[in-house]
Amino acid sequence: MPAIFYAVGVGPGDPELITLKALRILRECDVIGVPADSPSASHAYRILLEAAPELASKPLLLLPTPMTRDSAVLEQSYTDNAARVVSTLTQDSSVAAITIGDPSVYAAIHTLLVKIRALGYTTQMIPGIPSFCAAACTLQESLGTRNEAIHILPGSYPVEESLGLSGTKVILKSAESYPRIRRLLDENNLQSRLVIRCGCPEEKIYTDIKDFPDRTEYLSLIIAR
Repeated sequence: MPAIFYAVGVGPGDPELITLKALRILRECDVIGVPADSPSASHAYRILLEAAPELASKPLLLLPTPMTRDSAVLEQSYTDNAARVVSTLTQDSSVAAITIGDPSVYAAIHTLLVKIRALGYTTQMIPGIPSFCAAACTLQESLGTRNEAIHILPGSYPVEESLGLSGTKVILKSAESYPRIRRLLDENNLQSRLVIRCGCPEEKIYTDIKDFPDRTEYLSLIIAR
């Protein structure tokens, strides 16, 4: 396989939601990039092995990204990971780095891909099913109908103004700011649903904000309208 860097989405959690193309790329590549400092710490890698256990024997390249807003720390992390990937690509080995959901939606792997592409290497993005699409299907709801707008919001940043927009609001990465967001949703009288670990065996669904837990976790999202 040519020395290409792939950013591969493995979906939100259900191993049956990994696309056929993603599995083909991951089977054909020389090295799998794992976004963690150990394979066991990667939710994306767990999803992959449930879908394709035979890939456990494939060589791995660990690509940890710290959970921080410190731009200097993040930039250094991306630079270090790009160097790790390039070291493999220069050996004529392809790298398929995995990420939960889709690599085009708030994914650190896209920043890494941009760096590698800027260094002159060939890159490709392989789509994955986003968590909010899977969650909407689990809830048997449409995110948008006819002329209804859909807003995708990063919950780790201020969302006050966006909550006033018409249409559906999908709030991702809300764990850090969850108490504030829950209060804002209640104050704005928004019909809200919370889905935690969508598609996983431990999935939890809350359809009434009055039943929302006091805390949530990174792998959670809110759909409000």
